[in-house]
Amino acid sequence: MLGKIYKSALKLFAAQTLEEIYKATVKEAIGLTQADYGSIFLGEKGVLQRVYTTTPLSTRTEPRSDGYAYKSFRTGQSFIVSAKLLQKTHPALFKNGIKSLVFIPIAYHKKTLGLLAIQSKKNKHFNDEKFNLLKLFGSLISLSIQNAKLYNETKTALKTRDLFISMAAHEL
Repeated sequence: MLGKIYKSALKLFAAQTLEEIYKATVKEAIGLTQADYGSIFLGEKGVLQRVYTTTPLSTRTEPRSDGYAYKSFRTGQSFIVSAKLLQKTHPALFKNGIKSLVFIPIAYHKKTLGLLAIQSKKNKHFNDEKFNLLKLFGSLISLSIQNAKLYNETKTALKTRDLFISMAAHEL
């Protein structure tokens, strides 16, 4: 299990742009759990925005403010939504073949940045092992996202510095 996480983490940290990280995250999470689809949502001023997904349009839903996605985002807790509950809360998803869903918060320094949502066409797909694997993976996701953000900030700061130096040198 740890070997799988290690290999997946290496792929996350090899990605340099946020878009590459989102894509690698969902691909690896699906691979780790043998699920069908995945999405990354990031919170912006308390609102979840989908930044990457492999979910087909027919099975895509927007998070409801009183739903499990927002509950996971607000509390920092992970949730598994079973077929029985999914049939009640998201009949359209259930009708389109989704039988289980898991929400894993992406947190950094006790602040939830967003969440990973993974969908499966199999009922009771997410057992304890897969659930714990995804929770551990969630912490690695946050590190890779933060690293990419810091890398981008550093690149911007260096460009600004270089521009300043070239302007100052030109004035001399």
